Amino acid sequence: AMSITEYIENSVMNKFALASTLVKRQLRKAALPTRSGGHPTGTPDPKYGGFRMPVVNQWHKIGSEVMGTTMWFWMFYRAYHDLPSLLGAHPFLDEHH
Repeated sequence: AMSITEYIENSVMNKFALASTLVKRQLRKAALPTRSGGHPTGTPDPKYGGFRMPVVNQWHKIGSEVMGTTMWFWMFYRAYHDLPSLLGAHPFLDEHH
């Protein structure tokens, strides 16, 4: 038969072993983030707290440049042709009928 002290020692040791195993699993998961397919993407960069830049396709980059350029062109075009109303001065609001 096992004495009470042996039982407590075994119980404590088992809890430490279980905790150690769980911590190791969590660290392993944190070190190898996975994509939706479950494939590891590599170790995270500690410089940015583990944040990794996503891989972006070339057409996303080109599309964002085109849309951003279009937006700025449209804003400058509207400012050139209609700056007072763009800034909130509406002359038709001053006219009383």
